Amino acid sequence: MGKARDANGEGPAFVHAPNGTVITFEAPSARLTTAYSINPAYADASDVAHGFVRTPHGSITTFDAPSASTGSGQGTFPDGINDAGAITGYHIDNNDVLHGFLRTRNAW
Repeated sequence: MGKARDANGEGPAFVHAPNGTVITFEAPSARLTTAYSINPAYADASDVAHGFVRTPHGSITTFDAPSASTGSGQGTFPDGINDAGAITGYHIDNNDVLHGFLRTRNAW
């Protein structure tokens, strides 16, 4: 997975299919979608970070840690996902304090 950017620093993420095809995708309402080594995150128009999960068929489900703030530069920052679909990362609350999270499959 990776990211593609335009001159404004905005754009979709992409994934290489096993046959070499490049598939681009964006999280709903995203200004910027980033996928680093299956690190699903995007920033909305207010620069609030959110997480997302993309199925192999392209369906995207977004999520936020329960106490994540909605201010610019705050939100939910996923770091990785395992084979069971559990996602780890951190979120920033209303007091700008960082907290770790674990989102299990179908949680939140």
